[in-house]
Amino acid sequence: MEFDFWWLPGAALFFALGWLAARRESSRQHPHHQAVLPEAYLRGLQSLLGEDPLRATDAFTELVRHEPDNLELQIALGHLFRRKGETDRAIRVHQNLLARQDLTAERRAALQRELSLDYIKAGLFDRAEQSLQSLRNGPLADEAQKLRLDLAQRVRDWPLAASIAPHPIIQEHGLTAACCRLSSAS
Repeated sequence: MEFDFWWLPGAALFFALGWLAARRESSRQHPHHQAVLPEAYLRGLQSLLGEDPLRATDAFTELVRHEPDNLELQIALGHLFRRKGETDRAIRVHQNLLARQDLTAERRAALQRELSLDYIKAGLFDRAEQSLQSLRNGPLADEAQKLRLDLAQRVRDWPLAASIAPHPIIQEHGLTAACCRLSSAS
C-alpha cells in the first residue's frame, strides 16, 4: 500500500484557512470583548498606581465579569476589596476561589492565608484563628504561625501566644522573650 504525500500540503492549507475564518468570525461576533479587556485592565492599573482603589476595584470587577476563570485577577480583586475595607466582599471572593477543585496545594494555601487576612481585617478573630490553624502543616506553616502569634497578641490571648512562641521560626525572630514578658505582665 502506497502513501500519497501530495495531499498533506493541501490538508495543511485547508486547516489554516479554516482556522483563520474561525478567528475572523469570532472577532466579528465579539468585537467589544477584545477592546474591553485591555481597556479595563489599563484603567485598573492606572487607578492602582494613582492610589484610587475605588476605581481600580470597579475596573477589575468588570474584568472578572469578562474572564471569570482568571484566578490571579480574582485574587487581586479580593485584595482590593480588603484594602478598601469591604471585607465581606473580600471574604466572599476568597471563599469562592477556595471552593474550586483545580487549585494546587500552594495556591490553596495562599488563598487560605488571604482569607485569614480578610477575617482579621473584619475583626472575626475566631475564624481567622481557625483559618490559620488549617495552614499549620502546609507550605505556609511558618507564616501562619507568625500571623497566629500576632493575632494572639492582638486579642491578648497570652496562653495561646505562649503556646505558639516555642515554634522554631518564632524563636528565630526573637519574639519569644517579648511574648513571655507580655504574658507575665498581664
